[in-house]
Amino acid sequence: MKTFAIRRTYSYIEINSSEVNEDSFDQKLEELDGDIKTLHDNHGVNFICSDTRFISSDKMSVRVCESCQNLMINRDKNPAGFDSDSLWKDAVQDTTLFILNGGTHAGKELCMECLPPSHRWGLFS
Repeated sequence: MKTFAIRRTYSYIEINSSEVNEDSFDQKLEELDGDIKTLHDNHGVNFICSDTRFISSDKMSVRVCESCQNLMINRDKNPAGFDSDSLWKDAVQDTTLFILNGGTHAGKELCMECLPPSHRWGLFS
């Protein structure tokens, strides 16, 4: 019996809203897709597709952790958490894998893994 291994990968690019509609941004993504396809081909893996979604940092309080550079939601600023309507339906359960909870500590925005356990949103709190 054959089995198919389907691999999902998440990555991010931090951009200004004004850059979204620029040709240079589209070109950057096309070049990235070409490089990813070549890399897959070199390892005998069939590249199927990629997709991009945009998440507003202001609306969702999504930030880059100042310690480890993971994406996080600052739950001190957005206690309700992530609005999954702006994401892929099949990735809703995966949001905790690529957008961690987090908060503010000692003037820094930190993900749950970098916050001290005593912080409300710390990993082991």
